[in-house]
Amino acid sequence: MAKFITINQLSGELTKALKSSEAEIKDRANKALRIAAIKTWGKIIRMTPVDTGRARSNWFIGMSVGSEVNKTNKRRGPQYINKELPKDLLNNRVYLYNNLPYIERLEFGYSEQAPKGMVRISLLGWDRALKKAFKGLE
Repeated sequence: MAKFITINQLSGELTKALKSSEAEIKDRANKALRIAAIKTWGKIIRMTPVDTGRARSNWFIGMSVGSEVNKTNKRRGPQYINKELPKDLLNNRVYLYNNLPYIERLEFGYSEQAPKGMVRISLLGWDRALKKAFKGLE
C-alpha cells in the first residue's frame, strides 16, 4: 500500500535536512578556515626577520587591533594562533597585527632575511591553503 506525504510534511522534512546540512557545512568551513589561517599566519610569523627576535614575537591576534607591544622575545607560532583564533571564524572578524614601528619597513624589504616581505608573500598562498584544508576535511 502506498504511503502519501503532504506538502507540509515534505516541507518540514526538507527544512530539517537543510538545517542539519547547514550546521555541518558551517562546521567544515570553520575548520578549513582555521587550518588555512594557522598555516598562512604561521608562515607570516616564521618569515618575519629575526635579529633580536622582537619583530617575530610581536605578532598578535585579536577581534580588534590592540596597541600592545611585547618587550620580550616570547615565541609565537601555530600553537599561539590555534589558541587565539575563535572557533567560529565565519561570524567574526579576526586580525593578525604587529605594532612595532619598524614592521612596515621589514615588510617592504628593509631586511635581507625577508627582502620581499613576509605578509604579501604568505598571503599569496591563502587560496591554495584554504582549498587544501577543505580537501583534507572530505
